Amino acid sequence: VFRLGEGAKLQDAIDAAQHGDVILLAPGTVFNEAIVLRAKQGSGWITIRTDAPPTPIGERVALADTARFARIYRPNNSGATIETEPGANGYWLVNL
Repeated sequence: VFRLGEGAKLQDAIDAAQHGDVILLAPGTVFNEAIVLRAKQGSGWITIRTDAPPTPIGERVALADTARFARIYRPNNSGATIETEPGANGYWLVNL
């Protein structure tokens, strides 16, 4: 489990993570960096989510709920915030 707060580099945690790992982002934290989901060997999920109880499956998220979510922004809003390498799979992003 990786726990990231203000000032942490999300891309470093993604690069170090292996299938089965969970990356927990502090609620309300803003990560001002574009990220790349890399192709990795193995199977299973790499979960990236806000470190709070996730929204139950099948339940819609209200706008008011999003205040507690971690946020990922690309600096200067130039291009995609989240990109994938060819062959990347097994990532689960929750409540971001």
